[in-house]
Amino acid sequence: MKKCPGKFFLSLALSIAMLMTGILWPTLAEEPLAIVEAKAIAETLPEGQTVTGVRIEYPGQVVAGTVSISTYAVSGYSVIGVYTNDSGTPDDAQARGKYVLLKLAYSTIPGYSMGKTLQYTGGINHLREVHLDIRQNANVTLADERVVNASGFTNTGTINVLVDDFLPITFTNPEDGTTVSYRLFIPEGYDIRAESQEPLPLVLFLHGAGESGTNNISQILGNPSALEFANARAQAKHPCFVLAAQKTNEASHGWAMNSGTKEQPFFEASYILKNLKLAIDGLMEDYAIDGSRLYCTGLSMGGRGTFAMNIAYPDMFAAMLVVASCDIYTDEQLQPLTEKAIWLLLAADETEERITNMGGVIDQLEKLGAKVIRRVDDQAWNGFARGYQADLLAREQIAEGANVLLTHYLKGTVVPSSHWSWMATYNNDAIRDWLFDQQLDTPYTPAR
Repeated sequence: MKKCPGKFFLSLALSIAMLMTGILWPTLAEEPLAIVEAKAIAETLPEGQTVTGVRIEYPGQVVAGTVSISTYAVSGYSVIGVYTNDSGTPDDAQARGKYVLLKLAYSTIPGYSMGKTLQYTGGINHLREVHLDIRQNANVTLADERVVNASGFTNTGTINVLVDDFLPITFTNPEDGTTVSYRLFIPEGYDIRAESQEPLPLVLFLHGAGESGTNNISQILGNPSALEFANARAQAKHPCFVLAAQKTNEASHGWAMNSGTKEQPFFEASYILKNLKLAIDGLMEDYAIDGSRLYCTGLSMGGRGTFAMNIAYPDMFAAMLVVASCDIYTDEQLQPLTEKAIWLLLAADETEERITNMGGVIDQLEKLGAKVIRRVDDQAWNGFARGYQADLLAREQIAEGANVLLTHYLKGTVVPSSHWSWMATYNNDAIRDWLFDQQLDTPYTPAR
């Protein structure tokens, strides 16, 4: 068959015209741009971890002001702020960056559950998977003029603010194979031990019953108590290591165990606390930790554990901060603690058992020789107080010069539950200052 030269030239002319007008052959077409990933941002607030934002990563830089609140929607949430940065760090607003961060509204109403990542059932805070339906309502033009078209997507993970800075570690007792899991916050610059490093304090935090489990994270999601020692502001003033341990769900005991009877109890350290002691010994070999400034603190069940730990190892900790619970102890158990710095705090409308136990321990310590200062009844603190007002209340009690302090919060001022007095306690700068002011005359040294 004879070829027609006219058809060839017509085809060539069409091809040139398509190229000149910007129409590309399908084989040369670029794939539509899409976001790289999106992650939920969750923060541990007084009533537990809550979703507070979204971080969206784009394939190029976004200029601040080219996106706004109306550009995005998150199902079930209100978007109240939009900003850009190149660091990916929440609350770091920059003129441009590959990240667009959305601030989401959340409720501060006591007991409100929207956005919470933990569900409290059966006495335990169970961690729920965060699933967000996100919509980019309009096209987003990048700084290089490329366009990411409007679309919907879901988050690919979660950023746990500050919590992710704690390393997950499990210690195994070499003698019996039992374990204890914990999260460790290491101060900036202290990853590797060096002779030039100044030894820093270590705070041991023991959680309440609701954070028991095996996920090794709920203990710093249920409330910000341990995090109050690790946030940037606290570390700037009192740099320290923070060890937040997690107890398993064993029904047989908490941090402490009763080796006596119900009628004649005898509470002592469980194997978990003994393993924690060994774990701290190991950390003191690996890091520059000051043996004269080890501190033990806990809330609810962790308050019981704080006493059990200090009774078992009375020469280990410079001070103990106990919130909202303790057990019954013998004079023989408490005698070694009469000169230790101890502060017990709880609401005046707590359960009768907790009020009785903590008051009884204070009375025993005083009888055994401790100097005690109480703030109860008409002198109880306002549990709503924060900042300067709360600091002033604490400093006035500290100024009395006692080594053992008992503080009640006024009835009705600890909400949504009178048991949650740790919210006002760990948030108090003066209480933390008091803790770090304590120091052992003879530093604790692990047995070799």
